[in-house]
Amino acid sequence: MVLKLRFPRNSYPIPIEEYKGYQSSYGWWPGSPTNILPRFTKSSVGASNFCPQQYFIKYPLGVKEPENDNMIRGTNVHDAVEQFYHDVDLDVIDELNGVGNDLHELHNYFMSIIPNMDRYELGEEEHIRKYLLAEAMRAMDCDLDLFLPVGNEITLHGVVEIQDQKIHITGMIDRLFVDNEGRYHVHELKTGVFNPKKDRKWEHMRQELAYYVFLMKHCDNKLYDRDNNVIGELPLSDANVAWWGWDHTGGEGIYRGKESVRTREMALMLRSLEDLLRYHRNYNGDTDGIQFPLLHPKKTSFLCEPWCALKGFCPRYDKPLMPYNARVFKSESLSGGGESG
Repeated sequence: MVLKLRFPRNSYPIPIEEYKGYQSSYGWWPGSPTNILPRFTKSSVGASNFCPQQYFIKYPLGVKEPENDNMIRGTNVHDAVEQFYHDVDLDVIDELNGVGNDLHELHNYFMSIIPNMDRYELGEEEHIRKYLLAEAMRAMDCDLDLFLPVGNEITLHGVVEIQDQKIHITGMIDRLFVDNEGRYHVHELKTGVFNPKKDRKWEHMRQELAYYVFLMKHCDNKLYDRDNNVIGELPLSDANVAWWGWDHTGGEGIYRGKESVRTREMALMLRSLEDLLRYHRNYNGDTDGIQFPLLHPKKTSFLCEPWCALKGFCPRYDKPLMPYNARVFKSESLSGGGESG
């Protein structure tokens, strides 16, 4: 079976999101109506950093990666952790801390908040167990007034001007904490394995977290739920983000990282936004996407081969000399894998 994408020239093959009187699209190009803005997210900017052509396939063309076990597991663990922060009772934590200061009892209480663990089939329980053990240890050693996040799986929106072009930036932050000095901590949960000896892992995490810090500094201060309903506001008027951190639950234990916001990564993030905007400014709105470059051929063996689930949609991978406007996609190419955040 052969699949062909047939989008009318200059069309928007993905839903257009409305925000504050504007509309935004991943398919923006200079010929778009004036009320349409480019839409950037953490994931779309990350895809562009990895491979601009992959970004074009996933976002302007709207081709979905096939869901795999890693994605399902990641979603289930995120949902469970979100539920934990909604339902945990600080009074119970305080009581358990006052009776023997027993880590085992506190961890058992945390685990009891997540019902029906036997419904999971992809090892989610072990990821949840490791994360909640780390949180039980934190709860025994912190001011409980600061234990809960001020933002739990929250979406932020903002409009920022880059190189004279307004851009709609948006994203969902896993957790947002405030410390005793009134400074924000942005936190990300991953169900993969983190190897601190690999520079690329650090680079990838810092790029993601730098996007969230940038978003916080340019958002409208409103908190949105998954359906984009306003559910509150950021509690601090000044978006002073002092720290970022992440948990990786995919190893033997849990890797919990934390560091101060890094100026270098913030500058690299702005450069990534400028690069993506440049691709769009050169884009003519059709399905060829030649303005979004491919990875260098030397990188295909260790990046494209093991990690890209959209190889069959790529001009180079399917037929190296095939012109972009002859893009033909084979359905069996959709069987690749990937990992959810």
